[in-house]
Amino acid sequence: MREEFEPPLIKFVKKRMREEVREVEIYDATEMIMMSLREAYFRYAIGDDDQAYGNEQWAKQLYEHYNVIYGNEKVRRVDLASFDMLKYMALRDFLRDPFYPPNMKNALRNRIKAERPDLYEKLTLSEAEYMEHLEKLQEEEKPQDQE
Repeated sequence: MREEFEPPLIKFVKKRMREEVREVEIYDATEMIMMSLREAYFRYAIGDDDQAYGNEQWAKQLYEHYNVIYGNEKVRRVDLASFDMLKYMALRDFLRDPFYPPNMKNALRNRIKAERPDLYEKLTLSEAEYMEHLEKLQEEEKPQDQE
């Protein structure tokens, strides 16, 4: 048996992810995260909740791993947007994508409205209001010594 096939699959995948992300620029990292989140919204819209959850968790792992590598002051490149912002942008992209049929987009909105009224409320805000809301949240999350 080849050496790279010895660890369990999940360890192998995480190792490959770390190797791939180490070589990725911020644009590509953002696109990888957004792509996984858009797929999560698609899966959620069609009722494939387990796969939707898996895609969102994968995006979150990519996000956290990129920030571990490049999120400290010594090797800082450019910061990724917050994970909440990336989720919002991916959802916005999904809802604006002309290749998804309107009934699928409506199904997603209706599920969110019924199951996540807090998120639905955020979706009904204008984009400018939502951006302002996120900036306010980010300010609240900053450690006091950075102000």
